[in-house]
Amino acid sequence: MLIMKKMMILAAAMIATMSANAKSKAMETPRFDKVQVNVPAQVRMAQGEEYAVRFASTDGLSVMNVRYSIENGTLKINSDDLAMMEGRTDKLYITIITPEGAEMVKSSKTDFML
Repeated sequence: MLIMKKMMILAAAMIATMSANAKSKAMETPRFDKVQVNVPAQVRMAQGEEYAVRFASTDGLSVMNVRYSIENGTLKINSDDLAMMEGRTDKLYITIITPEGAEMVKSSKTDFML
């Protein structure tokens, strides 16, 4: 279990540092059971002790335009400027951390990595 946690932390760190210009932000969240991602992104689920979400991109602009909310037990990830995000060439990486796992609601804009 400890080895798996270390591997997930390393994977998240690698995503955040894929470029010298990488920008990221991470936040602890309240408990959630489902995940709905409504932005173009590569999403990875990781097991951890707390509920959290981490956003990373190569330019930081995508990170600044993404936000999350929790509604009825669902973590929802959206953007205030979806048109801008869909036109960008940089990649947004999202790591979702939960102690128990969560049901993922598939989006055509999102690549899920399990």
